[in-house]
Amino acid sequence: MKKIAIIGSGLSGLTLATNLINYAEVIIFEKSRGVGGRLATRRINDFNFDHGAQFFTVKTKEFRNLVTLLEEKNVVQRWDARFAEYDMSKVTHSHQWNSEYPHYVGVPNMNSIGKYLSKNLNIRLNTKINKITSDKNSLEVFDDEGNSQGNFDWVLFAIPPKQIIETIPRNFKYYDKIKNLDMLGCYSLLLGFDNKIELPFDAALVTRAKISWISINSTKPLRPKNFTMVINSTNKWADENMNMPDDKVKKFLLNETSKILNKNLSNLKVIDLQRWRYANISRQKLAKPLIDKENRIGVCGDWCIQGRVEFAFISSKKVVEEILDYL
Repeated sequence: MKKIAIIGSGLSGLTLATNLINYAEVIIFEKSRGVGGRLATRRINDFNFDHGAQFFTVKTKEFRNLVTLLEEKNVVQRWDARFAEYDMSKVTHSHQWNSEYPHYVGVPNMNSIGKYLSKNLNIRLNTKINKITSDKNSLEVFDDEGNSQGNFDWVLFAIPPKQIIETIPRNFKYYDKIKNLDMLGCYSLLLGFDNKIELPFDAALVTRAKISWISINSTKPLRPKNFTMVINSTNKWADENMNMPDDKVKKFLLNETSKILNKNLSNLKVIDLQRWRYANISRQKLAKPLIDKENRIGVCGDWCIQGRVEFAFISSKKVVEEILDYL
């Protein structure tokens, strides 16, 4: 049986693994301590925050099949949020999300999806791969301490392009394409309060501000009752201030949120920050995953098609279809 190494355990990596385990021996390598990638949740005391992907929608039949399964297993539910659009501090539109165009979240947290999909998979956590060598017969994978993690017939990358370039061999057919891709950053500010704050929305898109998104995380289904907010900066502001000290970023984004909502948010129980260096792709250039059949290396991710949760899944399925004949 062939051996496949998958780098990254977000939805792309997990989709690759679950669709390949019947055809090959599969090992996932994940540099973090948990699976799920941007399907992420952080717990701070009694407060839970989905600090990565906020929700997802479904447009394709293939992804619908997965979401239906996850619904049946009580891993995802619809989030019928009160949605609003803000132009700076003014509400310009509002409506209720509903079953006509459902928005989904993991339950009881967004990271529940990764935990469910990773069951029965061989995953090596806290293992950062930073070197791959090759000969005619196999690809050898090394971690960041110089230890060999084994020899494989295929290596599949399911991580952001800037991280791929640090590791992938220079003779990869699409090396220059990946190298020239620009990813955009984002800050996520996490706020927890003892008392509920009255707001006219559960999820809000913001324009003409340094903030692009505000959600009341605690309004999602099966969340703890403690009032929590997740605020995302714009990509532009994040990229311009990616090396700003955390305390200054927190202070700035908190002040911006207060101005947009016209609310005093100083009575905080929890404030935390997530710095996403590679949140979105600047503009779409690829439209498909990249597979080098000669060197037996593949690259996929939502950024290969369009930066949405669904396309992390679709991109990986396309890779599986392409390489099955070689297993």
